[in-house]
Amino acid sequence: MSELITISYIEAIYALHPNKNRFVMSAGHLEDLTEAQYNERYKEITSIVKDNLGENMSVLSSNPSDFKVSYAAAKAKFDELKG
Repeated sequence: MSELITISYIEAIYALHPNKNRFVMSAGHLEDLTEAQYNERYKEITSIVKDNLGENMSVLSSNPSDFKVSYAAAKAKFDELKG
């Protein structure tokens, strides 16, 4: 029985992202994505601010011009990791 190996866009982005933990990707990232789907699901953490209670909050951007990892780069890495 062969082992199922699942590669996700999160792994591809993590391999390319200069800050490793400064992005979020919503569900549905295991399948091949179109650029529109990628842009809907990927969020770049642009800064960390304190709320009224002094807790850290992430400021997220869904603007592709803020993305540290473009769709084209993530897609290429995703395909490479899938083998």
